[in-house]
Amino acid sequence: MKPLYQIGLGLLVAGGLLGVLQWWVSGEGGARFDDPAQRPDLPPDTGAGVRQVLRDLQGLATGFDLAVRADRLPTGCAPILAVVDGGSLRIVTPAPLSQAPSSRHWPQVGVLLPASQLSELSAAERASLLSIWSWLGREQRLSRSAIRLHGCRARPGEIEHLLRWLR
Repeated sequence: MKPLYQIGLGLLVAGGLLGVLQWWVSGEGGARFDDPAQRPDLPPDTGAGVRQVLRDLQGLATGFDLAVRADRLPTGCAPILAVVDGGSLRIVTPAPLSQAPSSRHWPQVGVLLPASQLSELSAAERASLLSIWSWLGREQRLSRSAIRLHGCRARPGEIEHLLRWLR
């Protein structure tokens, strides 16, 4: 009777472990990334909607043009993103359609800022700007020459200081 008891207990434990394993593999117990806000490859959400906007931009930017108004940006900037008061982000002009699946390099990405001086940006607005630079410039090390100002100003060394946060 004793071996039968041990076999029964072993089968019961094995069935319980299989049930737990099935529950974990099905997604209810493990990490799921159906919600874009939970994806680890996206930058932290710094303002309302920053992750949702950046999630859809899969290109690589080689230069960023900063301005307060869209008419100050050079022609050919695309996509154009706007950092709105409070740090939220919206797309003003969508990304250009690529000619080939592998051509996702954007030479000029426009970023509209809510203030004419970088020093006037709030912490959330600066964090959104850094999220843009981090997400779209992710495969390269951005330099000061990749950031161009059009009608907005930065104190000496301010852009370099912001870029150090990306390293």
